[in-house]
Amino acid sequence: MKNSLVLVLFFILTNNLFSQTAEDFFNSGIEKYEADDFKGALVDFNKSISLNPKDVDSYVYLGMSKAGSEDFKGSILSYDKAISIDPSNSGAYYNRAQSKYELEDFKGSLIDINKYNTLEVDDADAYFFLGLIHDALSDYKSSLVAYEKVIVINPLYVDIYFNRGLAKQNLMDLKGALIDYNKALSIDANSSGTIYNRAQVKYDLEDYRGSLVDLKKYITLEVDDVDAYFLIGQVNDALLDFTNSLLAYNKVVFLNSSYEDIYFFRGLAKQNLNDLKGAIEDYTKASVAKPTETDPIYNRAICKYDLKDTKGALADYNSAILINPNDGSYYANRGVVKSDLLDFDGAMADYTKAIQLDPKNSANYFNRGLLHVELKKNDAACIDFKKALELGETDAQQSINENCK
Repeated sequence: MKNSLVLVLFFILTNNLFSQTAEDFFNSGIEKYEADDFKGALVDFNKSISLNPKDVDSYVYLGMSKAGSEDFKGSILSYDKAISIDPSNSGAYYNRAQSKYELEDFKGSLIDINKYNTLEVDDADAYFFLGLIHDALSDYKSSLVAYEKVIVINPLYVDIYFNRGLAKQNLMDLKGALIDYNKALSIDANSSGTIYNRAQVKYDLEDYRGSLVDLKKYITLEVDDVDAYFLIGQVNDALLDFTNSLLAYNKVVFLNSSYEDIYFFRGLAKQNLNDLKGAIEDYTKASVAKPTETDPIYNRAICKYDLKDTKGALADYNSAILINPNDGSYYANRGVVKSDLLDFDGAMADYTKAIQLDPKNSANYFNRGLLHVELKKNDAACIDFKKALELGETDAQQSINENCK
């Protein structure tokens, strides 16, 4: 009796299993997909396909379930199968475009979304996605065209003015970008990304105070954003408010002590505040981080010279010239240092080299003229003073009056 009962139960269970249709599995898969149970959905869609191998929708949803599981390569295979059965299935092209985008196959994604747009006219989502693909390809002119199409279809499309503003910003249409960011913020006044980008645009348009207002708003929404504090430092530098730029750069160091170029810019703020020793410390850190960069070394040399460390300044100018022997200002400043160290021949050679590299710089002729006077070579000095005056060095006139007949 027990054996008969087992057989009956087995028959009932297996009969129920085989009585489920492809449609049953498909509908069950949809429910699981919508509940984000992608693994369960995969099982059901595969069963649906096993019962109906030509069901295009099952292949499309199978691909979507794979994409939901971040198996983008597998999803593309499913979409390929769907398209092989029905070459005009728009959903398969759209979803395949998304999977290719996730795999950074932007050109392949572009082909699929363009095909989709021939099958489904005036789909705002598709044109927005088209814009994103062009952005990824750095083709901002084409992304701008796509975003403008979205606005024609739906002027209130979420994020469209932000994205069009970003395209314009990348095309250096800063005023146009500003208009779009303003429009985006009229829709969502607390969109932190839009506020930040508008601050960048205002900075590039030299509206530093407007940029600062936006950045202060931004950091109330996005606390401890290191990029924002760095930009605040840059804005305050432009406003010559070095005290506040130093505070911002200190915050950057606190948040990320290895932030690129932070020690150079903090050193610059300290230098402008006459904290020369502090500036030297930061320029040294900047130089260690980027040993082939000459700006930190050059600025450190200036600080050392101002602190009367002429030998230290000379060593830094030597290092800067070793890295970049084609900057006239390095030779000109080293010439001043050598002159102070009574190395007049070395100073003369440096001033001459500076003139060769930067023949329109009046100060180089003027300084060489002063050195000629020091060496009792007034004729040569007068030639240099007159050239300096010709190039706009007004102080040269007095030297001409005093030394030239």
